Amino acid sequence: GSEGAIHLGSATKYDDREESNLEPNIENRIIDHLKKNSEPTLRKDLRAALKINNQRLGQALTLLINSGRVISKSTGLIAS
Repeated sequence: GSEGAIHLGSATKYDDREESNLEPNIENRIIDHLKKNSEPTLRKDLRAALKINNQRLGQALTLLINSGRVISKSTGLIAS
């Protein structure tokens, strides 16, 4: 009902606070997965393997790529 919508709106406002608790775990899972694979990993395969929400994966990948921990190539993603 409307209460759920209000709650989601509030959760979005505090998303930065939640990310500080959740992102490192997701980032580490992404790095660990990429390090295990010798071949570049496609984003869709990474998402399926880690069962991560697409938006959350995108946020984590942006942070990892911008910090130089992950390299995005045309063939897929690799840990740096």
